[in-house]
Amino acid sequence: MNRFLYRAFILIVLNIVFFSNNTYADQTIFTAQVNKKKLKEDENFTLKVILETEIIQNIRVKQPNLAKDFYILSQIKYQNTLSTPQGKIKLKIVYIFVLRPKRSGKITIRPFMAEVGKSQIKTSPIDIKVLPRHLTPWDKFISSGKSQTI
Repeated sequence: MNRFLYRAFILIVLNIVFFSNNTYADQTIFTAQVNKKKLKEDENFTLKVILETEIIQNIRVKQPNLAKDFYILSQIKYQNTLSTPQGKIKLKIVYIFVLRPKRSGKITIRPFMAEVGKSQIKTSPIDIKVLPRHLTPWDKFISSGKSQTI
């Protein structure tokens, strides 16, 4: 009987050791989303990046160089820790960016990277289609170089 309990104990310990280190990806959700995928050059849009995980230590998020293609009008980060009814602790980190494109054409928002525990994960890239800036009649008049005296 002691041999049976010893083997059962060893199996339980091995399961805890092997499976607890490999479940980071299963416990973590990392997404990026925008509120507009098609916009004009002079329009703003919102990029939201969300990391939800049960791992609450050793977390690092690396963002791509957004300033290359966008004016960063606002950047907010907040995080929240909560307990589930099952007694687990969850961490939620949210980044919100208000951006305006610097040029027209197709612009790709490169993936955000995160290190969660010993695992590395990334968001999917997001393609944005930016149409040329809409010119008002006043803009057209000014750019034509015509002037009138009243």
